[in-house]
Amino acid sequence: MANICTTQVAFYAPKKAIDWLNEQIEMIRKSENNSQAFCDLFKLNDEEHFIDTLGAKWVNVGSDWGIVEDTRYDMNLESAWHFPQDLIERIIKKLTEISEGETFENPNEDDYVMARGRYWDEAYDPIGIFESYDIDNTDTDETSIEEDQDEWEEENPDGFFWDDVIEAAFDTLEV
Repeated sequence: MANICTTQVAFYAPKKAIDWLNEQIEMIRKSENNSQAFCDLFKLNDEEHFIDTLGAKWVNVGSDWGIVEDTRYDMNLESAWHFPQDLIERIIKKLTEISEGETFENPNEDDYVMARGRYWDEAYDPIGIFESYDIDNTDTDETSIEEDQDEWEEENPDGFFWDDVIEAAFDTLEV
């Protein structure tokens, strides 16, 4: 079975675009096949292949999603092998189109639509961070966790592997 990659992503756009995204994710969540629903909504052209649209063999909406603020939408995704960069870029492209003429401020204190997030493979090889701005415009940085979780927990019975090892690695990447 393929490794599962978890992605936590925050989309930043004007309220109008965030409301649209919320409606679309609600419909995708109710679909029988999240991957196909994502593909149907975000495919750029009829010749584009399924995996090119998603950036992964499959993508599902995870356990958490929703509007955090008028201009921020958070979502957890699960995908096969790696984070769904192509899908995230396509969502940004659509949010940008919907945002035409609207104003807002993103976390970079600018007015462009963007996504920011973290991803990790179930074996923590790799873990990474990203910022996406458009198609073929995503900055990433990643690392791998060399610690064996079972051994680490045995040697650190009072510690928490996620907090002490994984979160610390994310903190280093995000500096």
